[in-house]
Amino acid sequence: MPYADEVLALLPTIDVRLIEAKVPLANAKKLQQILPNLIEEYVLTGAQSLAVQALPPVPGRPALQRVIALIDRAWLTWLTKQLEGLLSPRVRLIPECLLLNDSESEVVNAAAPDVAYQ
Repeated sequence: MPYADEVLALLPTIDVRLIEAKVPLANAKKLQQILPNLIEEYVLTGAQSLAVQALPPVPGRPALQRVIALIDRAWLTWLTKQLEGLLSPRVRLIPECLLLNDSESEVVNAAAPDVAYQ
């Protein structure tokens, strides 16, 4: 299998819940500890069944206003096992809804297969 410096894996939008919330300024370790408490009012189930990640602050907006991504922990564990075989030191998971449309790429060649490598 080929080696890659970085892998970008697209997540279906339906599998990720994005919440905009006020997040206190804290270092990364402390932020990971307080995120489950911040999302309790937005979810019906407990936060322990979810993987929670704060996205970087949006330029031009207050640093306290952040987008928080929620993913089912069991599904994320399964996905992680599927991606273990990749020869890459870094794998990024990006929800499809965060991609920008490129007006030139709207024309899709149906004859070309969608493969990452050949």
